Amino acid sequence: MDLEAYVNECLSGNHNCVLGQICINTEGSFRCQRETSCGTGYELIDNDNCQDIDECILGTHNCGADFVCTNTAGSFRCHPKESCGEGFIQDAVGSCIDIYECAMNPSPCLPGQTCINSVGSYTCLRNTVTCEQGYHLKEDGTLCEDVNECLSGNHNCELGQICINTEGSFRCQRETSCGTGYELTDNDNCQDIDECILGTHNCGADFVCTNTAGSFRCHPKESCEEGFIQDAVGSCIDIYECAMNPSPCLPDQTCINSVGSYTCLRNTVTCEQGYHLKEDGTLCEELGPQESGSSHSSIALGT
Repeated sequence: MDLEAYVNECLSGNHNCVLGQICINTEGSFRCQRETSCGTGYELIDNDNCQDIDECILGTHNCGADFVCTNTAGSFRCHPKESCGEGFIQDAVGSCIDIYECAMNPSPCLPGQTCINSVGSYTCLRNTVTCEQGYHLKEDGTLCEDVNECLSGNHNCELGQICINTEGSFRCQRETSCGTGYELTDNDNCQDIDECILGTHNCGADFVCTNTAGSFRCHPKESCEEGFIQDAVGSCIDIYECAMNPSPCLPDQTCINSVGSYTCLRNTVTCEQGYHLKEDGTLCEELGPQESGSSHSSIALGT
């Protein structure tokens, strides 16, 4: 702030405080405050008025532990506390009110019970829980939990099967494993593992994997002739050159595929009178009276 521009209106007399008020300088301004204090039990607020001080709320009273503080204008009074019965508690003004035990933490009731409040007391009612088949009520009565039929012996698995517990039920599985190259399915049957599809074989890059019952075999890849390519199982199949992009044939030619090769046939185009075939064989262009000096327009070939 520019100190030279700072003005203290209270010192310079440039204020409008009236008789009975004192001028108090502030940052960039001033304020007028009553000259006399508010007196005991009151405080001066921003609008220059006196406001009662609530000693009971502020805790500045001197009432003892057996008394209740009651605020008065400019002061307070101490009243003896009432003697409340069991299930009641004294509020801030000394009245006896009901204790809401059900809101306490921890709850006065057991985990499997519901707390019902009453005036001066409470009641604990046991929860009524119905569990579905395969479940039973926990000891605390709050939740249903899975019954382990395998441990309790409440299953129908036969000799040679083992009981496997599931959520709300169980299943019986054959005791012996399926052996190498097989896996057990959900219907308790052994199914061949296709190592070639799963990629769990150890055939090298120059070999093709062929699945067998419970295992697999590695066969050397064939050497394919020109115009053929090897598929996923190592067989040589024809290359469809006509589907390549770009086409192996010229723009005015049609590609005809054959086993191991392809043929490019020149398109046969017949132009109407007044037109001749362009050099690339794709369009007919119009002939003018003098070709060397005339402009040509082109038309697409018809079928």
